[in-house]
Amino acid sequence: MRNQRMAGKKEKSMLPKLIFLLLLVGVAAGGVFYFADKAEKNAPNVEEIRMEATNVKIR
Repeated sequence: MRNQRMAGKKEKSMLPKLIFLLLLVGVAAGGVFYFADKAEKNAPNVEEIRMEATNVKIR
């Protein structure tokens, strides 16, 4: 009975949904790499952190 009802309807293509999903995944991955690279460039150098640590006075 179900097959008879579906026979008259045109099946929707999965291709546009798949393309949209891949586009979203690509944008998300690109954003992660972009902000990770930006954070790495703005991070202080290791030498600066070591210099700050040696100037700490302990009472």
